Amino acid sequence: MGEINEMTDVELVERIQQEGDEWNTEGVTALYRKYFRSVYCFALQRVKSPEAAQDIRQDTLTAVIRAIKAKKIKDPQSLSAYVRGVCRNKVMAFLGQEGKVERLNEVGDMAEERTDALEQLISDEEATMLNKAKRAIRQCIKELNQPRQNVLILSFYDSLSATEIARRMNITAGNARKRKHDALQALRKCLKRKKL
Repeated sequence: MGEINEMTDVELVERIQQEGDEWNTEGVTALYRKYFRSVYCFALQRVKSPEAAQDIRQDTLTAVIRAIKAKKIKDPQSLSAYVRGVCRNKVMAFLGQEGKVERLNEVGDMAEERTDALEQLISDEEATMLNKAKRAIRQCIKELNQPRQNVLILSFYDSLSATEIARRMNITAGNARKRKHDALQALRKCLKRKKL
């Protein structure tokens, strides 16, 4: 396994499962670091309350860790989609309690967020960093070849499994997983070059 901060989702899931019932571990810490900001931003955009967004983030990450420890995540490569789904459900539950249930967008919720509400609540420096990161991610995705771009879009924006991607692209599920793996590696290298 790579360094703790550079773990893939598959490595994170394996590490957390190996750590057993312990919660104060490197795997759990790495998962929190990886999803801490994106889950908060997603929740904040919808609930418009920093306190509620923090609660949703905590509930989401706790639920994800419990699911990992209980071996309920069938496709560790789709961990980010699983996290998004749990977060979406927590937001809907919160909005339902508040009597404000709104339709959540299914495509690109975390990657193409409008940052209006977020930018009002974070400093100019943080907003600049967030926008720089988004631009870098978009630029790196555009540098990928078309099959890799398609797999990432179907996987992360449409939240499709490898089997569903394979059907859509008329390839095998193994090939879909390989393309996703290669695309993520290329994306990481590109972002590393851009110092993100």
